[in-house]
Amino acid sequence: MPPREIDFTTTKRHVRGDTFCNKNQYHRPKNDIVRQHDDDESSSKEQDDEYSYFNNNKKKNKTKKKNSPAFLFRIGALRFGLHGIAGSLSFIMVTMALIWKISSFSCSCPENDRDEEGDYNCRKAPVPFSLAFAISSSSLVASLGSRGLLSQVPTTSHIASWIFPPHREAFKRTISIIVYLNMRLANEWKWISTNGGGECILFPVILGCYTIFSIHPFKSSFSNGNTWVFVIPMFLGFCIDSYKQFPSIQFIRTNSSNTAKSIPHYNVWFDWTEVHGWNSEKVNETFLLLTLLCALEIAFMFTVAFRGMLSIQTCYWAAAIQVAILFVLLVW
Repeated sequence: MPPREIDFTTTKRHVRGDTFCNKNQYHRPKNDIVRQHDDDESSSKEQDDEYSYFNNNKKKNKTKKKNSPAFLFRIGALRFGLHGIAGSLSFIMVTMALIWKISSFSCSCPENDRDEEGDYNCRKAPVPFSLAFAISSSSLVASLGSRGLLSQVPTTSHIASWIFPPHREAFKRTISIIVYLNMRLANEWKWISTNGGGECILFPVILGCYTIFSIHPFKSSFSNGNTWVFVIPMFLGFCIDSYKQFPSIQFIRTNSSNTAKSIPHYNVWFDWTEVHGWNSEKVNETFLLLTLLCALEIAFMFTVAFRGMLSIQTCYWAAAIQVAILFVLLVW
């Protein structure tokens, strides 16, 4: 069999990189294959990055949904959950209690219905128990239940060149103030008393310790103007009120006649006269309700401001004016 002839006109050897190819068939060189492999790896990495980014965003959205407080309804940017509804109801009921106190003070009382000091007893009547219990329970639910919103509160804001309020610390302090006012109102409504219906000596001790450890300015910066506008007046005011809850201590000497020589004995007696005078003339039930109303209103006002629906500067100075007026009424 004769050898096969090779047609050199149809087959040519072309050098392309490191490989040989025919005229009608092209094989990519090794460099192009390596480059294509690198491109495939980079594209696969990009796809993996996009997939992981998508999964991370999905996980973040799930955690946000889990961490975000549940709400029942919303009005614009405001979401009303359990604490929001409780705060709104508390504000309404405190307003009703103040209206009830004003109307009872302006009512006509019988001339024979007077106490030993000459004041009318009907004007000293406390808020009805049902309304008082509703105020206390709703305000405590609103204040203690709002701790979950601390992550949504901004750290600080610029009010003036020397005022940078720490909003989260102010948020915590507002909660402590509402709890303090509920303790004072519970004592004013005679919910805290001894078995005989008298005053309990443990109440001023607990109240004083709570004031020092909860509303203290020890962590505040005294170079910040917010400390002098808000923190110091509030701390001084609550310290004065808690101090006035302590009775005066009197020692009564009695002699024992059982033996030939009389041995002196001293009985400790607590005089609550000054405490009753302070609680009836200066910081009475009406003043406590008014302070609670201002605390609820200031908390709601800053909540609206944090949602961008009101200027923080306007809220700040409005709250500062209210604190200043209450402090002047306390020490005047």
